[in-house]
Order: sequence, then C-alpha cells, then structure tokens
Amino acid sequence: MSALRVPSDRPSDHIAGPLLDEARGLCCAGDFDGALRVLARIKAQQTPIPGVDALRSQCFEALGDASSAEQARREEARWFGASTGVVAARRELLEHTDDETWLARAIASVRPWTMLSERRLASLHALALRTARESIAGDYVECGVAAGGSSALLPGCATRHTPAAPPRVWCFDTFSGMPAPGPEDTALGGVNANDSGWGAGTCSAPEECVVHAAALFGAADRLWVRKGLFQDTLPRAAAEIGAIALLHLDGDWYDSTRCCLEHLWHRMTPGGFVQIDDYGHWNGCRRAVDEFVQAHGITVAIERIDYTGVWLRVPECRR
Repeated sequence: MSALRVPSDRPSDHIAGPLLDEARGLCCAGDFDGALRVLARIKAQQTPIPGVDALRSQCFEALGDASSAEQARREEARWFGASTGVVAARRELLEHTDDETWLARAIASVRPWTMLSERRLASLHALALRTARESIAGDYVECGVAAGGSSALLPGCATRHTPAAPPRVWCFDTFSGMPAPGPEDTALGGVNANDSGWGAGTCSAPEECVVHAAALFGAADRLWVRKGLFQDTLPRAAAEIGAIALLHLDGDWYDSTRCCLEHLWHRMTPGGFVQIDDYGHWNGCRRAVDEFVQAHGITVAIERIDYTGVWLRVPECRR
C-alpha cells in the first residue's frame, strides 16, 4: 500500500499549526494531558495533519498508556507511512490450510489495519465460522471499520469456508474519524471522550486502506463500502443489504450505536450474531444497547470477549 500524502497548503493547516506548536510546548513542560486536549481540537477538524498522531502517541506513552500510544502511531502511519507488503503477506496466508495456523497468520497480517484486540478479532472469526457451518443466511455488516482490518478478516473467512457463495461484507465509516461525542459518551471513570484522547476525528484512515487490507485474502471484490455518517448512509443502504447474518458494531458513541440498532436489527437473521466492540469501555455504547434491548423486549445473553468487547445471538423469534 502506498502512503497517502495530504497537501500541506490547506487552510486548516493555518489553524492546526499554532495548536500543534502549543501542544509541543505543553509536552516539553510535562503537561501531557493538556497536550492531548489541544491535539483533540486539531483532530476534531477531521483533516489529517502530519505529526499530530505521532505527538498523540508520545503523550500516551508518557502517560503510561502503551496501547493507545501504539494505536496513535498506526493512525499516523496509515496517512503518512510506508507500504506493508500485501502480496507477501497474502502468499503466506494461502500457504497454511489448517484453521488455527491460518487464523494466527490472518490476525498478524491485519494488525496494521485494525484497533481490535486479538481476542475480538478471533471472536469475529469464530462467529463468521459459525454462520458458515450453521448455514445462517445473510450478509456481514460492519459499522465503524477504521482502516479495515476486521473488514478484511470477515471476507477472508467467508471465502475460505463458503467459497461457492461467500456473503457480501458491508463497510460503513466516515473515513475522516469519529463524529463529535455526546454527553453520554464517557469512558471508564466518567472521563468525557474528547478529554480521553479518543474523541472527534480520531480512528481515521484513508478509504483505500479497506481495499488494500482485503487484498490480503483476495477478497476485495466482496466489500461494499459506504462512506459517511451512519445516520446518512444506513437509511439508504438498509433495504439493499437484505438479511444480515453477522453484524459488527464499532461506532463507540451512544447515537452511533443506537442508529445502527434501529436501522439494522430488524434485518438480522434469527440465530445470527452481533458483536459490539465498545460495550465495556464507552458508557454511551453500553447504554444504547441496554436501552434498545429493553425497549424492544429482547431477551439475549450478552457474552463477554474481553474488557470491552461482547457478542450476542439474535433470538430465533426476533422482534
């Protein structure tokens, strides 16, 4: 994948430049939380600026948050980084036929394009495998794809286990980062999303990343990518999607999660699966799921994957 270079002479740079200098000054003074708040103002413009995510990574590292530091480094690399060797990685994947080895290599290969933990990626693979083995009809839908690592893993699994008729994979994202969070969108401990370093404009990646990631599995032709806010894209695409066997929700915020459930739940195939990435970390996401389930009288068992990810099975008598 060639790096996507963003021109440096846009009007937004005249705004971002002084803020970036301010953030650097705060870092030099040891105020890393303050620097992240300033950098959040740049990210909220939803325009990639060289060096912003690299500095975010340094702040997270200084604050002892190695995971966030790594994710910020990857975000910088997606916009301004180097190639990752798609052809060689795909050849390595195809050389291994047993499921355990294939999955391990697949997860390692999509790592540059995803923010999901290994356990959440493995869970998505396991659920996709169940839809194939149990003949659960329908497409796969992912709402919130970031750089497309999990969007690539899904068609990879589908073409491996249902080669005759693999399901389509629908990919919904702004590709310009997260929309503005609402008051419900706080992290563990009640920290507002914008103050956490992961607010508006974060988790962005060029749209081309999704196709490049899927090329690892020779499955780019199975992707149907829809760019924009869920509130704009889902109402238009819901009828086109048809039945859904597997739904992956990774929209983080209350409004985003509720929008996805309102538009897509009634299209879930009974016995299908829903995986929710942010149920444990973002209070707004958890509230949206719990309210929707209660409002519609849905009885489901919510199975935990790790500290934040969960999945559930759609009841046979779906409401």
